[in-house]
Amino acid sequence: MSQQISPRRIMGLFLLVLILPTLACGAVDSVEPVDSGGAEIAPTDLPSDAQPSLESEASYVTDDCPFDIPNGYSMECGYLTVPENRSDPNSATIDLAVAIVLVANPAPDPIIYLAGGPGSSAIDEFIGAPESWDINQFLYGSDLILLDQRGTGYSYPTLNCWEMEEVDYANSTSDNPDYDAALACHDRLVSEGIDLSAYNSAESAADVEDLRIALGYDEWNLFGISYGTKLALTVMRDYPDHIRSVIIDSVYPLNVEAPEEEAGTIYEAMQTTFEGCAADADCNAAYPDLEAVLADTVLRLDDQPATAELSDPDTGDLYEATVSGDDILNSISTNLYIAESIPYLPRMIYETADDVFDTYDYLTAGGSGAARDSGAARGRQADEDYSDSEGMNYSVECNEEYSFTDYDSAYARAGSEVPDPFFTPLFAGPSQTFDVCDFWGAGTANAIEDQAVVSDIPTLVMAGEYDPITPVRWAELAASTLSNSTLVVIPATGHGVTGSDACANEIADQFIADPSIPPDTSCIDPSIVPYWVLPGDPLE
Repeated sequence: MSQQISPRRIMGLFLLVLILPTLACGAVDSVEPVDSGGAEIAPTDLPSDAQPSLESEASYVTDDCPFDIPNGYSMECGYLTVPENRSDPNSATIDLAVAIVLVANPAPDPIIYLAGGPGSSAIDEFIGAPESWDINQFLYGSDLILLDQRGTGYSYPTLNCWEMEEVDYANSTSDNPDYDAALACHDRLVSEGIDLSAYNSAESAADVEDLRIALGYDEWNLFGISYGTKLALTVMRDYPDHIRSVIIDSVYPLNVEAPEEEAGTIYEAMQTTFEGCAADADCNAAYPDLEAVLADTVLRLDDQPATAELSDPDTGDLYEATVSGDDILNSISTNLYIAESIPYLPRMIYETADDVFDTYDYLTAGGSGAARDSGAARGRQADEDYSDSEGMNYSVECNEEYSFTDYDSAYARAGSEVPDPFFTPLFAGPSQTFDVCDFWGAGTANAIEDQAVVSDIPTLVMAGEYDPITPVRWAELAASTLSNSTLVVIPATGHGVTGSDACANEIADQFIADPSIPPDTSCIDPSIVPYWVLPGDPLE
């Protein structure tokens, strides 16, 4: 049985392409965190119809980093302790992991990075590949604050569903092993006393504001990618007074019906790929009629899966696997996230039509998602996967997205936008999430969580032309109510443009330097197209 993974669940997993310059440890001049010692902090300014009955109390204490600090970097770690549910006077408290990457002579206003997912770990993204953040030159002059949002990464408790990460698909006798694993995770988390309805964007936004107060910053800059943009927008709405600037990359606005649009947005990005190849003489000559070829291949492989030798992404060892049409579509939707992978997709489609899986194997083996042995953190197991939290994903999505629509509406819209050969795998993620939301107990968000954010805070809104999950039109929608925003669309890129495009980072650098001046976007070349990988080209 092929694993069906919602692209929205993996939204943040391909954003690990950001970094700061290498610094000598100790060569720092940074704002020292303030230990508030449990002192009361002013209540957060949530919308009146979501005003908590309990004043928010938060404390920040420094601590040893629960991971090995990458060589050449200076980092300071701590925990922010906040109520799990600010509307409950008897709420338990939770500990949110914070890591600050310190730079020499930093600007007075740091940058806080809000990771995607929902459920990704900002800290794990950095320590897993610190050198990959080098392209983000706009981070060079500021301390970078990495907050593991509630329920994620090194924060405690974690809503990570190890049950979903260890499903044995090959030997499972279940009709829906992912559903069963999600149910098992839910039951375990509830038995541990976790209030799954408290893990949402409004609470996380209050956490962000409490962290700013606890660290003693008068102003800071928000930088969010993917779901992190939704959280950034929520902070802009609820706590606007101390934000100097905002960068939102691959935008997830509050006022979209994501369950209804998910399948269609993936197909939309696929069409962009088909059209991009058709517009290139060499690509079109090598791979004509891409959509028709793919549709025939998907139908054939779903009827009779092929057997292929694939590479284990961890060891490189070859193993025998079956490949279905759903697997091909999952690979396409996954690799549309990554600008470097897009040029390979036409070749992969044509090879798999002939039961050749070299390019499929090359792209599939590119990222293992293996857990890192990073050391224990506040009771966590040393071998636990810190990279993503499936439970946090369900809590946020069920509370804020799936509570505003229903299965029939989502099914009907997806069916009207996605051709039959592609419909089942592209709608598999929303379909299963509806099922999980029925038992997850995430609660129902206030109506304001489905409304556009209106703000005049200087904001740089960025989008990638080929993005399969947060399309350009979502960025345009968000920008339409941000009166002091600049919208930038980067051609021939996918999800997370600041991690893959030098022009995007040049624009971001100008913006952070002076958000009051619209950045020069002349480096954008709309004629740029992917450098399509043709037959016989090396896989590298």
